[in-house]
Amino acid sequence: MRYLVIGESGSGKSCFAEDLVVKLRGEKKAYYIATMEVCDEESKMRVERHRLRRCGKGFITIEQQKDLMSISGEIEKGSVLLLECVTNLTANEIFLSDGIIECDMVVDCVMSEITGLGERVSDMVIVTSDISSWGTDYDESTIAYIDALGRINEELEEVCDKVFAVTGGIPEKIKG
Repeated sequence: MRYLVIGESGSGKSCFAEDLVVKLRGEKKAYYIATMEVCDEESKMRVERHRLRRCGKGFITIEQQKDLMSISGEIEKGSVLLLECVTNLTANEIFLSDGIIECDMVVDCVMSEITGLGERVSDMVIVTSDISSWGTDYDESTIAYIDALGRINEELEEVCDKVFAVTGGIPEKIKG
């Protein structure tokens, strides 16, 4: 099964996703792919907060900012996977590359990576951010990022079996 967990920053989506993986895994291995690029004190604190929260939950953590298929061999077939998160993955594909990548290429690349990983596991929980409330007065690269992430989120909503929107720590099933 494929699960999508979507919400704004600080909505509780990560906590919900982690708890969902713990419930789904049973005796299977549970992998946590962390995609955040640590580039400043705020991101460092956020990563540490996530590490502490998942401590003792039995996750095998793989920190991989992009090019997820390069780590697919590290993930045991039939296991459970948490991808945290598509928001960072998309930003990394755009901003950690040599120049701006065309939006269609980013969408295709991210969706291909997610699909490829999903073929190895029994259950996959994907976390992403709702960016629909963001403004519109941005530079060209940020607009490309917002467009790419919006399109990826739409495609994920379509292909996932269950979709949850999390607000204030409260999940609401919107599909499945």
